[in-house]
Amino acid sequence: MCSYIFGVYIVKKYLKLIIKIFFILVIIFILLRKVNTEEILSYLLNADKKMLLLAFVMVCFMCGLLAFKWKVLLKNIKFVRLLEGVLIGHIITYSLGGQIVGEGGKIVLLKKTEKNMGMITASILVDKITGFLGGFIVGLIGMIFSRIPLSNKYKLYYCFIIGGCICLIIGLFNQKSINFWGWFLDGIKRKKGILRKIGEMLENVLNGIKRYVNDKKAILVSILWGIILQIVSVAVSFSVCYSLDIIIPFQDLCWIMSLVSVMALVPLSVMGLGVSQMSTISLLMLLGVSKELAIGYSLVLYIIMISVAVLSIVLLPLFHFISEV
Repeated sequence: MCSYIFGVYIVKKYLKLIIKIFFILVIIFILLRKVNTEEILSYLLNADKKMLLLAFVMVCFMCGLLAFKWKVLLKNIKFVRLLEGVLIGHIITYSLGGQIVGEGGKIVLLKKTEKNMGMITASILVDKITGFLGGFIVGLIGMIFSRIPLSNKYKLYYCFIIGGCICLIIGLFNQKSINFWGWFLDGIKRKKGILRKIGEMLENVLNGIKRYVNDKKAILVSILWGIILQIVSVAVSFSVCYSLDIIIPFQDLCWIMSLVSVMALVPLSVMGLGVSQMSTISLLMLLGVSKELAIGYSLVLYIIMISVAVLSIVLLPLFHFISEV
């Protein structure tokens, strides 16, 4: 029986991987169809190396800022330990694929040393949500001061998507919603077997979220960090654009990157390639950038992220040693 269950688990796991790989191959086929690959290669080779180095340094800097932001919610854990978690999350995102999987890597790391896993999981959720809120705020400001003449239809679509996300977040995490989820989990805990264990586990996470929701100062500081991080993220994109002679105003990159961050949540990616790249290329083409140049931008940004992941693998043993001291 156990071997049968294990066999089913393995089949499901590899089936999901095969579906993801197939999806990525379809995306690559769509993007590279009727595309001048020599022109893309020319853009990559002629990119401004100094600006690319600046973008690389800023991404490394962002990893430190992400750890500082997380520290706002987990004050009792060492900064180096949280930085280690951020780096592991980045490595997993660009090796196995998907932000959700990367966030799971943080939980696995801290599980070895921290007892209150409900609070750890809640901190990751709140950290992610406040990051999105910060990004949405920057995106809305960018849309207001946009220099690109977009039709009212596209502006309406953008405001609908971002406004809907903000309303959804506020609706799910206000006090009344938390009380409802608490009542719902009480019902699950009355069940027997695995449902009861799941209910108890989720209740621990909900208690952690409840604690953060009541800590208004921590939430506001975390949102402020989210705004800062989004601005740095846009600066990275601006540097890559500049290196490839793509002329897009900074404020317009603000709303573009906020949309891409939403699309990046879709768990269909392998080694970081997936929906976010396709959405980035589509948005750049919408603004008049050629398909070859848009693909070049996406590839350069991806190479930078992979480079930071490789550097993280090299530095992880050092940070692990420091965190254990």
